Amino acid sequence: MKLCPPETPTPTQPGTSAGWKYSNNEWGSYASRKTTPNRSQAMGWTRPSTLLGGITLQQWRQGWLAYCAQSWNNNPSLDKTSFQNNASGYTLYNLQGQLITATPWNVYMWAATVQWGPLAFANYQAGIHHWQPLDLYCGTPQTVISPPVITSSSIATDMALSLTISDDAPFGSCYLLVYTGTPFTYGANLPALLACRVFNLFGTGPYTLNVTSAQMLDLFRPFPPGANALVGCRWVYSYDCINSQAAAELVEVGA
Repeated sequence: MKLCPPETPTPTQPGTSAGWKYSNNEWGSYASRKTTPNRSQAMGWTRPSTLLGGITLQQWRQGWLAYCAQSWNNNPSLDKTSFQNNASGYTLYNLQGQLITATPWNVYMWAATVQWGPLAFANYQAGIHHWQPLDLYCGTPQTVISPPVITSSSIATDMALSLTISDDAPFGSCYLLVYTGTPFTYGANLPALLACRVFNLFGTGPYTLNVTSAQMLDLFRPFPPGANALVGCRWVYSYDCINSQAAAELVEVGA
C-alpha cells in the first residue's frame, strides 16, 4: 500500500510496541509488518516460567516427549501387549492434521503425550515438578470426536487471552487444552501451537475460558499490538483415549 509519492519524507514511525512500520523505496513510502529477527521462531517469544519450574514451554515439551519415549522401553508397568493388540483399530491425525493408520508406537506416544500430557502440564503449573510413571493400557478404540467450536477468541494488549467455545463437555466432563501461536507464525498445526493452560470442564456449554495477563506473561514475552497470532484448543479426556483435532483462529493482538 503506497502512502506518499517518492519525494515525500517517510512518515513518523509508530511506537516500539507497534506491529508495523513505515518504509521507503523508489515508488514512495509504505506500511509493512514489523518482524523481530531474534524472535522469528517460537522459542524467541517464550521465557523461563515460574509456572513450569523455571523452564520454557519448549523445554517442557521436549522433556515430556523424551520421558514418554524412554518409558516405552524402560517402564515395566507399561502393558505393551494391549497396544499391540488394539492399535490397528485406531486412526489418528499426525502433526500436519492428516489421518494415518497407526502403529502400536504411534498409539502409545499419542496416548502418553496427548492424553496424559495435559495432566502433566497442569501438575507442573500447580507446582508438582515431577512426572508420574506412565502405566498406560490401550483399550479398544474410542470414537473420534469433532474439534471444539470456537465462537470468539482474543489476545488483549496486556496479553490476557480469552476463548469461548459453544460445545458441551464430551462424556459429561473433559479437559480442554488451550494453545496460542506466537506472532508471525502461521499454520494451525500442533508444532506451531504452544499450550498455555488446561481447564477441566463439566456439563453444558458454552464456556468462556480466560488465561490472565500474569499467566501469559509468565510464559511469553509481550506480543506486539497489531500482530496476528493463533488461539486454539483441543479436547482431551483424563486417561482414556479420545481423538480430537485442534481448533484454532487467527486473532489480532489488542483488537
